[in-house]
Amino acid sequence: MKTAQQMKRYIKRHPLAAKLSLALVGVIGLQVALATAYLVAFHDPTPREIPVAIVSADATVKDSFRDAMKDTFAVREVDSIEAARDELKQKEIYAIYKPTPLQSNVVIATALDKKIADAAKASMSTFDAQYQQNVVAMMAKQNPQAPAQAKAPLVDDAIPLVENDATGSGLFYVAFSFVFGGYLAAVAISTVRGDSKLTRRRVLARVAGLTLFSLAGALFVTLIAVHGVKVLPSAVFWATWGIGALATLGVSLLASALISVLGTIGTGLVIILFVILGTPASGGPLPVLFMDGGIWSWLSTLLPTGQTMEAIRSAAYLEGAGVWWHLLVLAGYVIIGAGVLVLYGMRHRSFEAIE
Repeated sequence: MKTAQQMKRYIKRHPLAAKLSLALVGVIGLQVALATAYLVAFHDPTPREIPVAIVSADATVKDSFRDAMKDTFAVREVDSIEAARDELKQKEIYAIYKPTPLQSNVVIATALDKKIADAAKASMSTFDAQYQQNVVAMMAKQNPQAPAQAKAPLVDDAIPLVENDATGSGLFYVAFSFVFGGYLAAVAISTVRGDSKLTRRRVLARVAGLTLFSLAGALFVTLIAVHGVKVLPSAVFWATWGIGALATLGVSLLASALISVLGTIGTGLVIILFVILGTPASGGPLPVLFMDGGIWSWLSTLLPTGQTMEAIRSAAYLEGAGVWWHLLVLAGYVIIGAGVLVLYGMRHRSFEAIE
């Protein structure tokens, strides 16, 4: 009790020191949260139940393939490579294997995810080496006079990345730039506004200002990505700009609403949502299918960085497949953020001029 009273007296006598101490404690909390989230997400990168296809083959070969791929890949059977390519475009599968005596076929799609494509190619090539060894041994028994020679699988990248984005990381950094810009805009406005009241008129001005900011910021990022560094196809310039503007606006409005309503706690919550949890859940640094599922799979469908990245991927490489769901999630941020700001501003009936 005495210690609590002493603490209260100290805070009254030294308000600045108390605020600084509290701020640093908050920073330590965020630092610990970031370390925990990133280490939990990235400490054991292993492919888990990634859907792939095998083209109809001998039952024994299919069973052997499933056994070899179990836990790492979830194997389904398809009738032909041509039929399976449509499933690739829908992200229903990530690779195709067609076992053929002496030279098999492996179809990957680096645009879906370079790390997954590399893992699938490596695993399928390893299996195929054993398969071809058995094939050659069987042929040698049937015709010892004509030894057969097997070749490495013929690998086809059905949906390749653009040349300047060989690792596929460009998609993530473009999406993160949109989200980071929106978050930073909200923090900047909050810092400049200080303790001034958030009236209805100011809410409308803020929404309009953030809309113009989002259009301008997304335009510059898109110009750099498409025409500068060229990590995205030029054909998707307008689509990328639109997706980026929507993402930036949604994040800026929701972040602004959280900061306005909750103050410093809101700022911390924004950092947790959009950086500490949003980055691992995006699948950018590491595919979500390489993590231990659970919360990351769930968050990946809700948080803006991953949804922005998948919307751009869909527009750039997948002929728009699934893009409307990603746009709907981003639009939800706009609606919720603007709605909270408007409701919060309605508490103040004043229409005084904007300071």
